[in-house]
Amino acid sequence: MNDLVEDLAANNISDTEQSTLLVQLSSDLQAIADEHVGRAASMLRELTAVSDKENSGRDPALAIHMVNSAARELALLVFQLGFNDAADVMARELHATAQTQAALRFRTIRQEELNRGNRAGNEELAKAQTRLAAWCTRLLSATPRNKESTSTDALMAFNLSHMVNGLLRSGADAKMREAAALIPKADSEKAARLQEEVIASLLRAEFRLRRGAEYEALTTVRDLFAGLAAGQSKLRKEGADMSADDLVQSQLDFQRKLHLRLMPEVPASKPKLYDVVAPAAPPVDDLLAAAEQAMQAALAQIEVGNREAAAGRHQQAQAAFEKLADIANLRMVTLTKRARMKAAVTISEKQAAQLLTFEERLIALLEQTEDAADDETNTAFLVTRNQ
Repeated sequence: MNDLVEDLAANNISDTEQSTLLVQLSSDLQAIADEHVGRAASMLRELTAVSDKENSGRDPALAIHMVNSAARELALLVFQLGFNDAADVMARELHATAQTQAALRFRTIRQEELNRGNRAGNEELAKAQTRLAAWCTRLLSATPRNKESTSTDALMAFNLSHMVNGLLRSGADAKMREAAALIPKADSEKAARLQEEVIASLLRAEFRLRRGAEYEALTTVRDLFAGLAAGQSKLRKEGADMSADDLVQSQLDFQRKLHLRLMPEVPASKPKLYDVVAPAAPPVDDLLAAAEQAMQAALAQIEVGNREAAAGRHQQAQAAFEKLADIANLRMVTLTKRARMKAAVTISEKQAAQLLTFEERLIALLEQTEDAADDETNTAFLVTRNQ
């Protein structure tokens, strides 16, 4: 940036506004490098400077936070480039925020087990939730304003504004702060419910901005549910030959994957012409709750040594995951219905044009054959045309 500004000055190009913007951008980048990237690098070096044994009790959360902070500051700079870049970065930041919120939700659910009697652990989790709420508020207030130059920019500006207003109306940042206040009070159930509502709001906003994001998310959760169903089937069939510790660890890993999911909302299908009652939405929440309860019950049975009862719970969880995978797959089919119909119409038009061409060739060939018959001439020359 500095070289570019100096080059403009050396060539007597005096554009004060552009030069000022370049200088400000250079200053912002340098600040991000010093305050965020530099600190993150220092923290990561501290983590790797000790042996694995000594590092076992060190928490990488602060280093991770600084890396995320650097990425976020860079994202805010991209907002200055224009509405298309801002929309793409906003969608990706919303997705990253939803992922972070899902991780905090998992920690909230497990806090009674992991931080039992440890107030410091709860306070740190609450601080992390508060930091995420502050970032969400800052992100929503950083959308570019009054920079429309084309009709496309104006439409994108409207889309961004509508998305931001929708998130503000849903109270996403307020719910984050409420969850942060509930965590130290050990009200993990209500806090986790608020966090799940926030994740749903963030995903809806992302899907509005980034085309194909919903289909991508559905593909991910479909594969996740299919993998969890296969995992529960494996534990049910091979659990008797596994040690209790391995069985518990495997189930905990499956629970962690389930809690970190980013599940898009699945609406009810559109009613058909003669439907008397509108179709109900798929029972996604009920199936998720049933799967979580079955997995937790399986853990309880494993701990008391009842492998047979645990196998029954594994089977219940497997059935729920298989139904969830089917729901995700059906939603994917619905999302692509318009594109598939458009492709079918295009193919039909091409085939109709080909049929018309063949018809014209056959009519011409028929006329030539009739003429040859009337003239009693040799028709061998028509063979190549008929191939």
